Amino acid sequence: MSKWHPGRQTSRRGWLGNSIVLVLGLALAASAIAAPAEFKRIQAEFLKPDGAQVLVAAHRGLAGLSTGAWEKYPENSLPAIARSIALGVDIVEVDVRKTKDGHLILMHDASVDRTTDGTGAITNFTLAEIKKLRLKLGVGGTNAVTDQRVPTLEEVMLLAKDKCMVNLDKSWSVVPECSELLKQTGTTPQAIFKSSYSAARCAKDFGSLPPPVLLMPIVLHKNDWQKKKEQGWAQIEPYTKLTHPCAVELVFVSDDDPIIAPETLAKLKQNGARPWINTLWDELAAGHTDAKSLKDPSAGWGWAVERGATVIQTDEAERLLEYLRSRKLHW
Repeated sequence: MSKWHPGRQTSRRGWLGNSIVLVLGLALAASAIAAPAEFKRIQAEFLKPDGAQVLVAAHRGLAGLSTGAWEKYPENSLPAIARSIALGVDIVEVDVRKTKDGHLILMHDASVDRTTDGTGAITNFTLAEIKKLRLKLGVGGTNAVTDQRVPTLEEVMLLAKDKCMVNLDKSWSVVPECSELLKQTGTTPQAIFKSSYSAARCAKDFGSLPPPVLLMPIVLHKNDWQKKKEQGWAQIEPYTKLTHPCAVELVFVSDDDPIIAPETLAKLKQNGARPWINTLWDELAAGHTDAKSLKDPSAGWGWAVERGATVIQTDEAERLLEYLRSRKLHW
């Protein structure tokens, strides 16, 4: 949440706006591909659970491993998000954390070690200290250090404003703060909160927030999924009754899991929610991954579409867009 002195707010917003316009402009200039994302069109489609378009979510804001985005941009960075918007990605998935002095920033891990040139827990850093760090390319680790800085959630939402939707991951503990910042930036309709908590807990956490708040529960099954008392639609139905989700993220390790049965996904749409599948790696989608899709799209992305998924989160957004457009499943 922003804690700047009121007298400085206008000049700071002006600086942020100019910086964001520059970042997006550079990405658009470098991209002569499809038209950039447009929020109103995406929103209208997203809110139609049985819509004809399959929407694309860029994991950690990066548009594509095989197309070079990981070699050019850091994850959860403004340039990565700008590039995804320029390509026409519908949703950018980002990770939200809170600094020692209460500011919301983007970072997947609880520490800065993997993705920056610093070390230590985020909760030990003020925003000013975080802003001194430099991000590493791609997913960090031993990758090269760049001149890019850790963005705030405010910077990200202003960059995405009127352009695309933003999926807020890792935000369970800062929901009220996120909600207030979205209100301040006028971007509440663009944000999708997610939660792996029970339907009752989700109703408690999100029910009191001012509309329009979009919630996507996560139904996560690991190798012991058969031991769950309730299966398939019986497990998902409480969310549709208590929280009225815009989408449901389905995580599964077996094609036989009832939560991914075609009839379950059909009921999900009938109850107003889009089925969301992550094709990032094996344990998220029973092996129907991006890597498999690059060799045989029908075995990965095609499989998800045939099951009934209408949102796919990917590390290969550019390639997925090409595939969906070839099937007339995306603008």
